[in-house]
Amino acid sequence: METVIKIHSSELTGKLLENIQKLIKGKKNAEIVISINDIPKKNYLRKETREEYFARLNESINQLEKANVITFTAESFDEFSRITLNEP
Repeated sequence: METVIKIHSSELTGKLLENIQKLIKGKKNAEIVISINDIPKKNYLRKETREEYFARLNESINQLEKANVITFTAESFDEFSRITLNEP
């Protein structure tokens, strides 16, 4: 049996832990994995219509065909990502 429980950090309570203990009671080889993930900031991904998406995609293809591209290293991409997300 495998169970995935996704909650917000504010929902982590003693009652939840008690219920998890009840769920695994009597199981000798039970494994519990806790994964903590940041929720992306609101408006992280732009909302656009199907037509806007395909227009943007086609413009990108046109720019690629004209060799109008930008290249960067993994390090510069990481730096750009931190700046874009306003992270230190």
